[in-house]
Amino acid sequence: MKKNILVLIILCSNIYAFRQIKKQTALQDTIFERYLKNGAYKYHYTMQGWDDNINIALAHDSTFALLYTAKSTTLLEN
Repeated sequence: MKKNILVLIILCSNIYAFRQIKKQTALQDTIFERYLKNGAYKYHYTMQGWDDNINIALAHDSTFALLYTAKSTTLLEN
């Protein structure tokens, strides 16, 4: 009986974690479309529009690693 309860708890926590990941992925897809594909990617990475769009996207989701990669490309020139 205790094993069944433990399995049920683990299963429920995995389902909750999967839903959270799914929500996060949907948010990141939206941010990518709005601020990178339709925003920053329309500018050269040395222009202010590039940096402005990435900063706005980072304000929405600071855990999106692609945004930090895009932001660091301006530092590669120096």
